[in-house]
Amino acid sequence: MDDEEGARKIIMAAMRLGNLKSVAADTPTTALAALGVQGFDLIFLDVGLPEMTGFELCSKVRMLPLHEKTPIVFITGMATFQNRVQSSLSGGNDFVGKPFNISELGLKALIWVFRGQLGQI
Repeated sequence: MDDEEGARKIIMAAMRLGNLKSVAADTPTTALAALGVQGFDLIFLDVGLPEMTGFELCSKVRMLPLHEKTPIVFITGMATFQNRVQSSLSGGNDFVGKPFNISELGLKALIWVFRGQLGQI
């Protein structure tokens, strides 16, 4: 979930590199609607979003039965120490600062998907 179309396209391209299917959402409301009815293996969240922060969205996602343990990775241009700490406190599993390497993001996605499938979260 990223509110910037360019960022969503790059993240989705990284998922294609890892042969992972992806779905993008441009608002927290859209993301929560999809997450409430469908399970996903991994969730990427931006920190700065319309309607609510990525941290607030992460906390809401953690309350959804389908996503109590789904890996959540924050991707943001606001890679401060405070945001890294807040990402963990809100239920996030990892944190990636922008700009990022597209291949590295694809690899990180694969690692989190496999860890989730193995129950290592």
